[in-house]
Amino acid sequence: MIADIQGIKLGKSGFLSDTVLDIFKSKASETARIALIYGKNGSGKSTIAKSVREAAILSGTPENDLPLFLDDQLNAISINEPLSNSVFVFDETYIDKNIKFNEEHLDTIVLLGKQKSLDDDLKKAESELSKLQTQKELLEKEKSDLENIESQNSKLYWLNKIKEALKGDGSWAERDRKIKGNRNNSAVNDETYKQFKKPLDNKAKSDLTIKFNEQLEELNDKRNAGSVNLQPLVLNVISQFDTKGFVDLLNRVLETNNLTERENKIIEIIENSSLATFEEIKEYFEKEDTTICPYCFQNISFVYKNEVLDSIGKILNKEVEEYKAKLEKFRVFTTETQGTINFDEYRVLKSTSLDKLQHLWGEYTESLSKINKLVDTKQTSPYAHIEVVEIQIEHQIIELKKLIDVINKEIDVYNESHSVDILKSELFQLNKDLTYYEISVYLEAYNSRESKEIEFLNSYNELKDSIKNKILEINDIKQKLKNEKIAINLINKWLAYIFYSDNRLKVECRDSKYYLYSRGESVSPDKISVGERNSIALCYFFLSTMVGDSEDKLYEKECYLVIDDPISSLDIDNRIGLLSFLRYQLEQYISKNTNTKVLIMTHDLQIFFDLEKVGKQVSEFYNQKNKGDNNRKKLVINKYQLVNKQLSPLETKEYHEYTKLLEQVYKYANGTMEENSDMTTIGNSIRRVLEAFSTFLFKQSIEKVTYCPEVQEDLKKYGLCDYFRNHLYRFVLHGGSHMSERIKGLSSTDFIDYLTIEEKQRTAKDIILFLYCINSGHILVHLKDFNEVESVIESWLKEAKSIG
Repeated sequence: MIADIQGIKLGKSGFLSDTVLDIFKSKASETARIALIYGKNGSGKSTIAKSVREAAILSGTPENDLPLFLDDQLNAISINEPLSNSVFVFDETYIDKNIKFNEEHLDTIVLLGKQKSLDDDLKKAESELSKLQTQKELLEKEKSDLENIESQNSKLYWLNKIKEALKGDGSWAERDRKIKGNRNNSAVNDETYKQFKKPLDNKAKSDLTIKFNEQLEELNDKRNAGSVNLQPLVLNVISQFDTKGFVDLLNRVLETNNLTERENKIIEIIENSSLATFEEIKEYFEKEDTTICPYCFQNISFVYKNEVLDSIGKILNKEVEEYKAKLEKFRVFTTETQGTINFDEYRVLKSTSLDKLQHLWGEYTESLSKINKLVDTKQTSPYAHIEVVEIQIEHQIIELKKLIDVINKEIDVYNESHSVDILKSELFQLNKDLTYYEISVYLEAYNSRESKEIEFLNSYNELKDSIKNKILEINDIKQKLKNEKIAINLINKWLAYIFYSDNRLKVECRDSKYYLYSRGESVSPDKISVGERNSIALCYFFLSTMVGDSEDKLYEKECYLVIDDPISSLDIDNRIGLLSFLRYQLEQYISKNTNTKVLIMTHDLQIFFDLEKVGKQVSEFYNQKNKGDNNRKKLVINKYQLVNKQLSPLETKEYHEYTKLLEQVYKYANGTMEENSDMTTIGNSIRRVLEAFSTFLFKQSIEKVTYCPEVQEDLKKYGLCDYFRNHLYRFVLHGGSHMSERIKGLSSTDFIDYLTIEEKQRTAKDIILFLYCINSGHILVHLKDFNEVESVIESWLKEAKSIG
């Protein structure tokens, strides 16, 4: 937010009503974060300081009647929250509010009031801690009872009751052992009870006991049997059968064209007879002792027997043998027991598919027998025609395989549901349900005590947390008190910086009050100078901008500092120290946060020139430090003069107020002063130049310098001792010693009004001549911008010698 602030519009009150001041106006390549304003008393500097202070505490929508911060377009900035922690104003109002003195000690430096508040907070917090600790002692007794295993108020007492009920014969532990098949009862620990919940089906304990015993007996039987699972159903079902190929082969007609009538007759007789096959007839006739025909019972000769064997051989030719071999390939495997398989052991499945399977299996075995008989028949009578009935073997094979798969899946389900593991799982749950009823009374008491204990422990732990937080609060307050000491140490460090001495002026804490020490001696606060008071005030001002910061974070937060006349009221001896202190502080603020801005105002032109040098040193340090950083703009200083409600740029051109006053006196003495210049203050200007010169070169007042031996020697060289004694001493003595304090500060006043214009002009020449005789080089350097200044002064010198 501070980075956005460039100017301010003053409020409607006062003579600067609605004035817009573009204080931190910057070029695109530069940033002006230090601004100096010179303005005479009454020009409006105090109004600016007041307006900045008021604008910092406002928030919300800007109102035209109130002071407003302005952006780089001089538009009002809307501030969401007050900037009181970022904007700090040092002026007489600040000093009056924060730095008060009494005859004994410093009444406040704000920190003192803050520390007094911290002391009160500490006492209050310690009292609250004592009450909390008393409550804790009472709760400790109740906690001790809850932790006593012999107290019925303790959940531990009822936990022991539960554990005893779970142990021993006839208990959960014994039943669990039997289910697992272990030799020893199962172990019971503090967590065992958590598994027992009220049964969902609300079965009576007696029913649960009966069911448990039944299933336990079944489990033991299965364990004793070794294997209790149904075996998968295995049936020898052929993989496939070519029904069409088989039927086609049966219907095939063998060729008989090449056979004789007798051979065809033999085929007819054998196919129409069930007595024998061709192979049997052949075997019969091949026997040597065969002499009778098996069909006509007549005696046969050896020749006839051989003729019959030749005919049979023709009938049983190669084609017939191949045909019979093909028929053999259609023969299917069967066993004597194939059709009488026992399906009774699978009745436990209670499956409708089992009956279908058994019926289909019967049909299937019949089909197998039918196929084999057809093969046998056709092989016996290969020339005979066979009437083939319908064969369903292929459909039966498919359906059998489907039913076998269904039955085996049902066997898997059955085995899984009637396995030992399933039984054990059901028994474990039955044991839990039984156990719940056995421990329910103890469990109810335990849960009740546990709920109360949880409620108690929540309160107890909250109390402990409160104690812990209160201790942290106390420690925090004590740390803040220590930090206040650190703050006072920092003030003393800065005072030593200003006065170039670590015991010139110090603030010390004693009994929660702050006392002043000057050169090691206690000093009454109301006796210190205004300059010393302002030094303390300025130190505290900078310190107040750092409230809440850690030591390593000082100066890092963004600030808008407004400092009105920080030096004008100081003694001249302390000016250099305070300027050096201001340079150090500004250097820290400007370099450690790129948003921080500083506005310094003064009514003293010499102080303005000095502050300009301070600002240049700060900007040079900043620019050199950030040289090469393209993200940082060059730091410049805005210098203004507040005239007629407007800020006018003020160019110093490397000269200070002493030079300006000396030039004014020379022009008056030479008669070249502009007619519109304010000549009524020339007398005061003459005295200010003379006193500044004597203080700078000799560190003595003008009254004493005129008696200085070195000065007398210089005047003797020009033969003007009597001249200056007659003309200059009168001017010195009429000034009055009461003006000394103001002259040291180069402050404005008017005197020697009794002199005429000619006398004032003559006196101005005498002052220039006096200074020229003592240090001609000094005068010529300060008046170097005038033409022929040396010849003019030499002409005055001749004139003075003629008079003297």
